[in-house]
Amino acid sequence: MWNVPDLLTHSTVDMFNLASFSSLRFQCQNRITKLFAVSVAFYITSIIAAFTSALIGGLMMTRAFLKIASKQGWTLGGLMPTNEKDTMLDEIVSYVIAFLGFTFQWKMNFDVPFPFSLLLFPIELAEQFIRWSVSKVD
Repeated sequence: MWNVPDLLTHSTVDMFNLASFSSLRFQCQNRITKLFAVSVAFYITSIIAAFTSALIGGLMMTRAFLKIASKQGWTLGGLMPTNEKDTMLDEIVSYVIAFLGFTFQWKMNFDVPFPFSLLLFPIELAEQFIRWSVSKVD
């Protein structure tokens, strides 16, 4: 026969196991949620960085081309000005180049292409370590 102290002991143990399991499940859900949120944040950050670098790179490229063209005396039938502040041609062309650059980065999934990936492997390794240390869940 069961006596009252034995029943209390069994139910206390069962309640403790249930509370322990619930706490473990909550910790796992919490870590998975944080891991997912940090991954999404890093992906959005890489999109923003790619977009801004494409805009800046396109503008740098068109302004450098305008300077080279003015030094060489190229006018392309009067379309090219001697000073970039006199026209919006450099901004318009830079948006086209930025679109092409961002599209290329998007299709490459923001990864470095093959020959450069070998050269930049230590830097990519350091970047992954920084990402891991920032997103490490306590």
